[in-house]
Amino acid sequence: MLSEKYPQFQKYRGLLFFLVLASLAFSMKLNSLFIILLVLQWLLMVPLAEKKENLRRNWKLIALFGGYFLLFAISILYSENTSSAWKDIESKLSLLLIPLSILGQKRLEVKEQAVLLKLYVWFLVGVGVFLIGKSLFLAGGLLTNQEFSALIGVHASYLSLYMAAALFITIQSLTHKSQIKLNTIIALFLAFILVVLAARMVTIATFLSLFTWFAVVHFTWKRLLTMIVIFIGVVFAISSIDSVKSRFQEGLIGEQVEFGNVDDSVKVKTYGGKAIRVAIWQCAQEVVKDNWLMGVGAGDVHKSLQASYKRNEFQLAWQYNNFNSHNLFIETIIAVGVLGVVVLITLFYLLFFSAIKNRNMLLFCFTTLFFMFSLIESAFNVQKGIVFLVAISCLLFSTREEVDKS
Repeated sequence: MLSEKYPQFQKYRGLLFFLVLASLAFSMKLNSLFIILLVLQWLLMVPLAEKKENLRRNWKLIALFGGYFLLFAISILYSENTSSAWKDIESKLSLLLIPLSILGQKRLEVKEQAVLLKLYVWFLVGVGVFLIGKSLFLAGGLLTNQEFSALIGVHASYLSLYMAAALFITIQSLTHKSQIKLNTIIALFLAFILVVLAARMVTIATFLSLFTWFAVVHFTWKRLLTMIVIFIGVVFAISSIDSVKSRFQEGLIGEQVEFGNVDDSVKVKTYGGKAIRVAIWQCAQEVVKDNWLMGVGAGDVHKSLQASYKRNEFQLAWQYNNFNSHNLFIETIIAVGVLGVVVLITLFYLLFFSAIKNRNMLLFCFTTLFFMFSLIESAFNVQKGIVFLVAISCLLFSTREEVDKS
């Protein structure tokens, strides 16, 4: 076994895992390369006995990720657009490969995991500082939302996810007595970056998950008051930046999309993200109603949605854009039917159950964040979403047996 011949390579597993997470913020090609290296490390460096033992111990989570992937693979058989279906399956390979390579070997040591998470926080702090500096240099002021995240070529919603995860890690560090002032400054900075990115659901989900943990699941006055102070600061920052304030106000108003074809000579009206999503979900209901049992197949989701947009005369969607369903559960039931949604719900239930039972704050907050994010985004349509959920949940997930052992 190569692990016996080259034991030093095992020391770099944590670094490799960090590179998988960090590369999500700047290069999908590098991210794919690091995933391949992580899988090769598991295949070549981990003894067979260790593979069997850890696969047995973590079989539930591995089976749920693998089962979800399998449903999409099977759907190729009844997809009309097989080319699109194969591309979709390729993009979802991480659902199969990452759980095997992380959960199929010994967990990182507590200190090793702590170093990895701290390194990830500092990396995202560096990203935030770079974005602010580049924004001030190029625009002469602070850009927000998509203009801000576009400076490194990442969608604001996904960059917000990464920043929120770093904020969770930092908040957990505040439970330790060392470096409280430094961690408080980092937490405030990451919260400010969340405000600038102006991803409404991510911001709401971030603080809702923290309040739920410290007020209900694991009550502590000190941490709850810390969250209240940070939240007040976030609200003040939102109200102080006009472009961010207008985005949050748009989410509160009741604007609705007006269906109906518009003459080509008339400029098509644009809407805010909330109004567009509601209209998309209305059209998606028709597709779900006709295909709820087995779905239309992974390759025909886009075609089915576009046909529904056209029937409902949602011109902004079918003629000028290529909107997906903007909801992971709707996207899943359209693609592979109700069984896919059952697998998804079971997956989130397992992660929540493990987090609460093992008093794992990071896993609880992360799962809450990603669950709420999945209500307004088709998070498994892109590598940035799939790899983030699978990698973080597999890193933080632990069985009762492992907790007792540690």
